[in-house]
Amino acid sequence: MGGVKSTFRTRDNICRFLPMPLIIAFLVFPIIEIALFILVGGWIGLWATLALVILAAVGGTALMRGAGADATNRIRASMAQDSDPSGELVRMAMRFAAGMLLVVPGFLTDAVALVLLVPQVQRAAFSALRRRAQMSGAVMGVTIDGTATRPRPPADRVIDGEFHEVPPPRPGNPHPGPSRW
Repeated sequence: MGGVKSTFRTRDNICRFLPMPLIIAFLVFPIIEIALFILVGGWIGLWATLALVILAAVGGTALMRGAGADATNRIRASMAQDSDPSGELVRMAMRFAAGMLLVVPGFLTDAVALVLLVPQVQRAAFSALRRRAQMSGAVMGVTIDGTATRPRPPADRVIDGEFHEVPPPRPGNPHPGPSRW
């Protein structure tokens, strides 16, 4: 008899795709959020708790919206001055992540979002990412070693193709085909 491969997911298959700390976080995180909802609801009441959650979601939406527009302007300004925009990109990403965490209902996610908004945390994350990053590639036609790159024209300038004539539209029908473009 030939061997039949099992399609059931075993612990080894799951751990291959998701590391164990991530699996534990997915299990523990909702429990912590529920416990915090119960605690805060007991302290300040149901309606105040719901108001805090809604207020955080509205604030997170505004933060995400503002993070994109503000960062775009700062990145354009830094590129106009020929300076490195990577710091602004990291700050924008952290503000956007903080906004997303504020939109997610929960007090633990709100606390993490507020930590992401602290400028010292943003600088520490940027310096950690900068230490791990490796620069490579070409930018605006110049490689990192300073040599210019130019696209070379193809040796053969003949382009093969087919065509067919499209009749002009009839006077009574301004849109002759299925497309209205």
